[in-house]
Amino acid sequence: DIPTIDHVLVISAIDGVIYIRSYVVGFKMKRGNGKSDAFASRAPKCSLIEMGPAVDLTLRRDRLAAPQLAKLALRQPKQNKGAKKLKNVTRDVLHGKTGRIHMQKQDMSKLVTRSRFSKSLKRSTKQ
Repeated sequence: DIPTIDHVLVISAIDGVIYIRSYVVGFKMKRGNGKSDAFASRAPKCSLIEMGPAVDLTLRRDRLAAPQLAKLALRQPKQNKGAKKLKNVTRDVLHGKTGRIHMQKQDMSKLVTRSRFSKSLKRSTKQ
């Protein structure tokens, strides 16, 4: 079904430049012009309307580096495999440290809440 196509992405390479264009497809139904062709009266008129972004890419470097320079550039630091993993400590992507603390279950009967605090105030004012 032709009207289901709504976007077209065109990528072309001409003279070392890569062009990336995005278009939205506009459909207009043709009016019957009296011709006997049944398909011509049902086929919509298509038009491409440019919508952003339009990108032009130019290839600037087309040679590889010298083997010694490439080896130096691709060198990675050695990982310390002998370090002992700490329990309940994790590190995130930005090298932040997060730890978990495990505590004993609290006794809620000894917890002073607002209602208990107000009752104790009333008792102390009566005395």
